[in-house]
Amino acid sequence: MKIGQKILPTAHCPLPTALNHDPKVSPMLPLLVRSHFSLMQATASPEALCASAKAMGYSALALTDTNNLYGLWEFLAACRRHEIRPVIGVELDDARQWLSNAIGKGPVDGAGSGRVICLAATSEGFSHLCRLISLRHAIADAAVHSCTPRAFSPDPAGNRVSNDDPMDPAEALQGIVWLTDSPRILALLHESGLEPWALLSAAAPSRWRPLVREARTRNISFVAAVDNRILTQGDEEATLYRVLRTIEGNTTIHRLCPSHGISDPMPLFPESIYRTRFACFPEAIDNTERLLDAVSFTGPDTRIVMPEWRDPAMPDLDAETALAVDARAGAVLRYGEPLPEVVIRRLEHEMAMIRRMGFCGYFLIVRDIVRRSPRTCGRGSGAASLVAYCLGITNVCPIRHHLYFERFLNPGRTDPPDIDVDFAWDERETVIAGVLSSFAGHAAMVSSLIRFQPRMALRETARAFGVPEAAIAAVTRRLPGYWHSDDVDPETFASRIAAFPETRGVDFPEPWPVICRIAARLVGVPRHLMLHPGGVVITPGPIDRHCPVEPSAEGLPMLQWDKDGVEDAGLVKIDLLGNRSLAVIRDALGAVAASGRPIDELRWHPEDDPATQAAIAEGRTMGCFYIESPAMRLLQQKAGRGDFEHLVLHSSIIRPAANDWIEEYLGRLHGKPWKPLDPTLTNVLSETYGIMVYQEDVSRAAVAMAGFSH
Repeated sequence: MKIGQKILPTAHCPLPTALNHDPKVSPMLPLLVRSHFSLMQATASPEALCASAKAMGYSALALTDTNNLYGLWEFLAACRRHEIRPVIGVELDDARQWLSNAIGKGPVDGAGSGRVICLAATSEGFSHLCRLISLRHAIADAAVHSCTPRAFSPDPAGNRVSNDDPMDPAEALQGIVWLTDSPRILALLHESGLEPWALLSAAAPSRWRPLVREARTRNISFVAAVDNRILTQGDEEATLYRVLRTIEGNTTIHRLCPSHGISDPMPLFPESIYRTRFACFPEAIDNTERLLDAVSFTGPDTRIVMPEWRDPAMPDLDAETALAVDARAGAVLRYGEPLPEVVIRRLEHEMAMIRRMGFCGYFLIVRDIVRRSPRTCGRGSGAASLVAYCLGITNVCPIRHHLYFERFLNPGRTDPPDIDVDFAWDERETVIAGVLSSFAGHAAMVSSLIRFQPRMALRETARAFGVPEAAIAAVTRRLPGYWHSDDVDPETFASRIAAFPETRGVDFPEPWPVICRIAARLVGVPRHLMLHPGGVVITPGPIDRHCPVEPSAEGLPMLQWDKDGVEDAGLVKIDLLGNRSLAVIRDALGAVAASGRPIDELRWHPEDDPATQAAIAEGRTMGCFYIESPAMRLLQQKAGRGDFEHLVLHSSIIRPAANDWIEEYLGRLHGKPWKPLDPTLTNVLSETYGIMVYQEDVSRAAVAMAGFSH
């Protein structure tokens, strides 16, 4: 199709003139619906699809993106907003490669590339669906790297993949509704004891006759579907789809051909259009309602899934007992014996909360990870935990520095705990590989979904239209880096580009106006998946029962959800991050030890060193991580304080919007009289001179003034 060519109605594909149809609720279930999470293969977001389905009168919608559940949580949220019943599924292609493995049969001869559409009918079926998706990616990855397909965790021998929980073919088939438009695969599924559905796809009517023959021979029911890849019919939507396929194929839109996986894109139609297209098989439309009745699953369980800790040397030792013993032993190392009463009370308080919330195993697993490196730094709200301090996860005493434990854990918290751990930058990859190996099959890294931003969208669209690289660079290199997807209006995209000071004087002849319109539609569309910098998830059972897993470019097991999706699913993320400062400290302490003057780090308080405090008070901190910015050094000089408490206060209050409060703070620090906003806050805010600086200050104020428990 040429740019600007109209999509004409045909006997098989009439234009959807019924968009303003009777909005009564339709019992039909639209199948084969893909969102833009079918990367570079479809144009619409889950939000747009749900809104369109609602407008057409549908009460349910099945999202079946290709080989992934990337968009699951956006889809579920959109369904809630539009009061649409979600049906969770996936289109799994290349069935010839993976299906025989899944069902325990021989090779699927004659199936071609083939495809199977799987819908999760039950919660058990969703778990099996995740495993099937993982299997499909494992086999595809193994074919590329000429190795045996298994699950995705690097083993100690350096193999790309390993597995301690192979899929049971009989189990893998349960709780899933199977659909296919391949006669051979239909027969294979039926011979495996399943009750598959024959899928009549409007995009492939040439396949109907052999499929119908096979289905009727085996008394298999039909269902109808349109291969939905775009939101609406029209020139711009079709062009957007072609641009996506062009970018994926690394070609130009004028050279696009069937070898690039291009198809006739179809939108989501009202039921009346489906009935017109499938007039020869009206039961195929009615059967979608029957199929919907067979699917009771509307979303995964979102309760927190805590990792399970075990001591191989003492298999009968439970996590609660082990944590209590190890925390007390760590306290003795930190504080000596007898333990101070304040330490005993704080440990008892924290242990009661940790036990109550079921987080004992989590603390022990993080402790075991930390032990993989001699130099770590736990940070974030987890630093407020004395238990974490006694286990060696953190290195700042929460009692000495008055850190508020309830900011980290409290009875009202519904999300998982979050302890970020820094490792020396040159040790982090080894630590992550060790964790994935130790928890092989039960651990994977979180992913990050990369979406088109304005500059990328404009550059890739221009390339698709064949614009020379020099002409593209003349525009894109002038666009400001701060222009992001949340600041894009498709209606004003071109004028916005022309209005930037950096692009004044730049001409935008044809085809730039068309390029800008398409690029504006691309902004925010997912482009590809990559590894999160350090997020690792560990589960008590096989991790691919909770979320599909695929190999990253580096060969590491990667979840198909980003950090937000992982949190929505109740999975617990542990961030293992790299820090160059820790490597410097490690090497410096190593040099000191080599000189014959080793330091007892467990009882070492470098923040008390007078020379260090003097240097900080004078702003001589160039090269010091976190406190070397000009604004920070100037604040240090104005304050004239170098002790740890004031340094933390300064690093917290120094924000662009807090300039007035910084001046007020400096005045109070140097003797300016002040009164608390309320007498009950006198002691609460005494350390910060009556100014709320920390998140803990808000919590403590609520406790003091409103009588809250935490």
